Amino acid sequence: MAGDESFFPVPTDVFVSILMLLPTSTRRRLRLVCKGWRDVVDERTPERQVRTKVLAFISKRQSSRALVFDDDRRREWTFPSSGCFAGVVDMVGTCNGLLCLHETAPCGDRGVSVLTVANPVTGDTRRLPPVPPARSHRSLGRYVFGYHPITGRYKVVHVPSSSSSSWMLDAVQVLDLGEASWREVKVPLGASCNHSCGAVSVDGSVYWLTARADQVMSLDLDDDEHVAFLDTPPAVRPVKASSSSSSVSQAACRLTNVQARLGVAVMRHEPPATTKVDVWVLELEGGRDRRRQRRRWSRRYSVVEPNGGAGGSWSWVTEPHFTHGEYVLWRASLLSKRRLYRCKVRGGKDDRAELGPPELIMSEEFYGALTTFAYVETHEPLPSISLMVFVVPMVARQDHGKIQGDVRLNRQITAFFGGVMHEDMMLKS
Repeated sequence: MAGDESFFPVPTDVFVSILMLLPTSTRRRLRLVCKGWRDVVDERTPERQVRTKVLAFISKRQSSRALVFDDDRRREWTFPSSGCFAGVVDMVGTCNGLLCLHETAPCGDRGVSVLTVANPVTGDTRRLPPVPPARSHRSLGRYVFGYHPITGRYKVVHVPSSSSSSWMLDAVQVLDLGEASWREVKVPLGASCNHSCGAVSVDGSVYWLTARADQVMSLDLDDDEHVAFLDTPPAVRPVKASSSSSSVSQAACRLTNVQARLGVAVMRHEPPATTKVDVWVLELEGGRDRRRQRRRWSRRYSVVEPNGGAGGSWSWVTEPHFTHGEYVLWRASLLSKRRLYRCKVRGGKDDRAELGPPELIMSEEFYGALTTFAYVETHEPLPSISLMVFVVPMVARQDHGKIQGDVRLNRQITAFFGGVMHEDMMLKS
């Protein structure tokens, strides 16, 4: 750090004290300034490894709920609709403890479509600008909430629906949290989307399947926002691309997140009413440069639906998170009853794995959707809040003699941080 002090004249210990006052997401971005800063952030302010918890989101009319399970403890948050009787709040995704929510309702002439980012622990919420009007109002398409670990930016991606039978796409919409408007990102010729197969954000990229489920579309969330085609696992069977729901439902696979890797869960139905699931994971080799990485699919394991359908009720793999650590998650439905189970996976790679006995996580009665996520609790502010709100006032309260009352140095700190950060992180007046 000594070689960098002429560039930013703050002693290392003081710099570390400043860093400890900042949110983890901000420290990740400050690593990019120079090698000296990266070394200090990595060595003196290491990130605490936090075990993720299962978050079950219950979407239903008028009021939705997020249930977080941690061993024997349960925490619950309620998200009411904005007032329309038919309004439903769905969860788009979660990144670093922040939730992205999407409310829809058939109120008025055009209906309601509202995106919100919230930290349920702190109670902070922020309404996002609406996506530009779709060319077709038949469907709103699909939203994905993502975070890029290198740039430290949060983004929401909208993959629109098409009114034609080809399910083709010419662009997707992307919103940087903190920006005032969406922008279009062009996609390659032949791009499409099968919305029934899901869409996920994994390690700085957003993924969805093409209409025929024969290729994976990849959107890199870095500054280039590169869109590319990837091959699917060999077990995925292409389907006929059609606007009819019956054709789309033949794609018996779902994208999922498998321990911070892109996964594809491929379902196979065998008599009598047995579901087998092959879990494939995309392995990346060759460093952090995504365009030079070698990609290959490997089958992580193959599992059979436990208990013959959880007591005879209809069961299916959970979405978008099917795995959670050493466990797989299953949901079971019968009329208004909804149950969520977890089963520990036992077995070697590429072999048929054995599942431990089902452990009941949740049992509720409601009519609505049940989705699952991996959640990490955080007290960090929402990312669009000014960085300098946390830097300048807190520095003044520290017992460092060289900083206490040194207005000139405080102004240098303010000017420097304001210059290196993104334009949405400016000092509030």
